Amino acid sequence: MVPWLFLAVGLVLGTALGAGILHARSSSRLAVSEAAAGELRRQLEQIGAESSDLKAKLEEEQRARVQAETLLQSEREKLQEEQNQFDEARARLSETFQGLAGEALKSNNQAFLELATQTLEKLRAQGVGTWTSARKPSKPWSLLSPNPSRPMPSASTTWSGGGKQPTGT
Repeated sequence: MVPWLFLAVGLVLGTALGAGILHARSSSRLAVSEAAAGELRRQLEQIGAESSDLKAKLEEEQRARVQAETLLQSEREKLQEEQNQFDEARARLSETFQGLAGEALKSNNQAFLELATQTLEKLRAQGVGTWTSARKPSKPWSLLSPNPSRPMPSASTTWSGGGKQPTGT
């Protein structure tokens, strides 16, 4: 009986020892797993915090983008309005300039015509007076002379007009 008892005690002690070793191993694995799980939880929390920060920055950037696009659209509308005003002002100035230039041209033409008419009337009056006095010459050859107060040259005088010398007839 003693051998069976030793065998039973050995079996109980072996089982207890095996369970203790198994428990020690599983405890160390559990501790490693818990440490790894804790590290993963910490990383997950850090990623969650970074994700929240990034979401907040993204929303802020989107708001800023919307504001910038709104401002850009507003500035484009202002620029288009200013361009339209500039075009309208240019058209008005062009019309005004053309009107003023037309009036100035008409005025200048009228003044020129009046001056020309006055000058023509003066010349006509002088011409009529000269014509009537020329029609009644005291000396018939004075009509042929360029200067009525100067007599016509005779055939014997030297010709200074170049070319052929005039003949007496």
